[in-house]
Amino acid sequence: MTLNEYGKFHDHLVELFQRRHLVVHNGGIVNSLCLRKVHPRFTEELAVGDRLQIDRDYIDRAITVLEVAGAYFILEMWKKAEKVSRERIDVVQEEAYSQMLDENWDLAETLYGFLKDEKDLQADEELMFTVNHWQCMKWNNKYEDISAEIEGADFSAYCLRFQVALAALRSDKESFFQLLDQAVPHEIPIDAALEWPLFREMRGFPEFDAFAAKHGIGPEAEEEEEEDHESQEAQFDRVSLA
Repeated sequence: MTLNEYGKFHDHLVELFQRRHLVVHNGGIVNSLCLRKVHPRFTEELAVGDRLQIDRDYIDRAITVLEVAGAYFILEMWKKAEKVSRERIDVVQEEAYSQMLDENWDLAETLYGFLKDEKDLQADEELMFTVNHWQCMKWNNKYEDISAEIEGADFSAYCLRFQVALAALRSDKESFFQLLDQAVPHEIPIDAALEWPLFREMRGFPEFDAFAAKHGIGPEAEEEEEEDHESQEAQFDRVSLA
């Protein structure tokens, strides 16, 4: 695979390698070769003779680019060697969900983008990978890029968990809580409702606290349990003293 095959990563990788070259071999001073090779969007504020400034934010962004490009490279090589692989789907799915839980949106987005384009997926798998790909983009401030797809999507023929997911993606609080009550626990396990990053916005509303209490979890449920326990203790004391 050539560098050009990295597509959207190409410009970022060239900038990283050129900056590394300047730091290692040119004392961090910008030269004309760098300005010629690097895309103008990365050099708008640079001129020959400037000293490069590398801060923590730049390092974090560079690490993300390398992680994402590296994952893309490995998966494409795997796909070239084995066009259809159930093992690959399972491995990538597990890693994608883990990265999503860690809020590593760039890498999770890339992994789910790869998954939804895999061959021989079951219909519900493909849809779930698409939903998770969309949510990674949403939480990564790219909602405008997918808003038309999400607003135009019709999940009415699908099971409740996908309808709940679509309501969450649209930030449709009213529909979300109506559907959530129907979907939990038979289609969406209660643990998933508490963990799935897609519901992170909805978990911030009082309605979710009430939902959690209804299912015996969360602070409200703990308070009710404590009150019941105290009531039982008081009743026991009254009986004991009678």
